[in-house]
Amino acid sequence: MQTITAKCVVRNYARHWAAFRQPPSGSPKWVSGDYEPAQYSTRNGYEKPRRADEEQSRELMHGHYASISYIDAQVGRILEALKVRNLYENTLVVLTSDHGFHDGEHGYWGKHNLWDASLSVPLLIRLAGGHHDSITSDKAIGSHVTALTEHVDIYPTLCDLCGLAKPDWLEGDSLLPLIEDPGRPWKQAVFAHRKHMWHDRLKVYDIAHTVRTGRYRYSEYLDGKGEVLYKELFDYREDPLEEENRAERPEYACIIEELTGMIKRGWQAFRPKN
Repeated sequence: MQTITAKCVVRNYARHWAAFRQPPSGSPKWVSGDYEPAQYSTRNGYEKPRRADEEQSRELMHGHYASISYIDAQVGRILEALKVRNLYENTLVVLTSDHGFHDGEHGYWGKHNLWDASLSVPLLIRLAGGHHDSITSDKAIGSHVTALTEHVDIYPTLCDLCGLAKPDWLEGDSLLPLIEDPGRPWKQAVFAHRKHMWHDRLKVYDIAHTVRTGRYRYSEYLDGKGEVLYKELFDYREDPLEEENRAERPEYACIIEELTGMIKRGWQAFRPKN
């Protein structure tokens, strides 16, 4: 499972260090959300604003690497136990997390926002031995799938892989077709939403909606009347580190109109066509 550790190690922080430590240009400071380690460093929880300096950031990164290595070792122990008990080949393994996390990107540590690092999670699926026989494409085994997926897709995927009936009311889609053919067309967009939580020091908006496509992330922050307070647009082809909010650029007006329409249509309109 060393790929988890490698994912963190290969981030090229030094290349864009100044921009890496700053919020995206064109974005207000409140968009980042509360700084999560504040609850560990003061007795007042999130009530006092705090940002880590470089020395503290390196210490936080050291701790994060240590925790990842620890979890990596525990996963290895579980897999080894399965092998010792002759259960490994008959066991379906799924590894993911409940949310992403900023490791100092934009000078922020935490997950209380709609930026990509907060909403992106690892998803590793190891098929049980019997499932390999049903996968006809050689490209599927050991493949890296870049299609857009969501947490709600995991349950229907497990149902299909375990031969269980799926309820009609599920909002997710089984990833089995994608596992069998990683290059097939899949979801055009995935969605997330956020309301302020009790610990948010600055409560600026009522609710925020975001849509992620293969290239863009667009977010709208609404007041209590449903009016747009603020917009955010990131173009990951041109700006993979989210250094600039491009929502006010005239050349992106048509893109914003399209992405706004996606939010209004909702996730139901973008389920994969099997």
